[in-house]
Amino acid sequence: MAAKEVQNERMAETMIDSLGVYMEVSLDYSLSVQTFAIFVAYRYSIRMMDCLPACFSFFTTYPGALLGTILIFCGAWMLLRWRRAFEVNMLKRKGGEVGIVRVFGRILAIAIVGMALMLTLQIWGINIAPLIAFGGIGAAAVGFAAKDVISNFFGGLMIQITHPFAVGDMVLLPEKNLEGTVEEIGWYLTVVRDKEKRPVYLPNALFSSLLVVNSARMTHRRIEETVGIRYQDFSNLSVLKERIEQAIRAHSDIARDLPIIVVLKCLGSYSLDLYIDVYTKRTRYEEYLHVKEEILVRVYEELQKVGAQVASPTLLVR
Repeated sequence: MAAKEVQNERMAETMIDSLGVYMEVSLDYSLSVQTFAIFVAYRYSIRMMDCLPACFSFFTTYPGALLGTILIFCGAWMLLRWRRAFEVNMLKRKGGEVGIVRVFGRILAIAIVGMALMLTLQIWGINIAPLIAFGGIGAAAVGFAAKDVISNFFGGLMIQITHPFAVGDMVLLPEKNLEGTVEEIGWYLTVVRDKEKRPVYLPNALFSSLLVVNSARMTHRRIEETVGIRYQDFSNLSVLKERIEQAIRAHSDIARDLPIIVVLKCLGSYSLDLYIDVYTKRTRYEEYLHVKEEILVRVYEELQKVGAQVASPTLLVR
């Protein structure tokens, strides 16, 4: 029996490889042996039905239906175990697609159970057409009564499939004036903890119409500042802009492949406004703030080197 199981295992692995499923699936072949044993035992038991008392006449009246039911449920059980093994293997191979794998695994399980029940009813001579029609009417009634629940369920399904954000991502919802970290993605609602550390519960149906900004997936962060210098320093303006641009470009965390802009933005009421627009490779908020601080320090150091000063509002009294 052990040699037979080994032979069956090799045959199954060959079939899996021929279908292009490049994975190692641990299949429980004892289930196949049990199914075969049930089939053989039942076939031989049919020949002994004549020796049974009258109280066991049910087994002699419907031998084919009983055998078909047993085989269908054993086959469904086997398929469910294969589905589970396939799901576990795919979760190991695709760490970032956990939601999609689980969704399709559950859908496949529901399909297997539904097909097994329909085939069983068909074997026993039960017409499933009225049941399907009644189920359709019942589903319509339930759908109308629980449309919000269903819309949130399908909203959660679309989040799992499209994957616009994941647990741990920092997201921004401008229309709700909400920014926080995603803590949980459920089938009915999503939990976001805001900057004040308060949990906010959002029904999944909202995400089909809301604008969601995923800050965790940005490639760069923008540093945008305006520095006002005195009108007396106008003669040093061109030199100052060049020195500031060189100092910013020399920073290791500044993206040199993106524009580094240092220009005179406008002539203010009391200052010459220098506009600085650059991008840093540090996307985490704390790191971004540190880089921004270092850039501002370098700008001020360049102002001191050329003898310029930051302008401040003045009041002329006559």
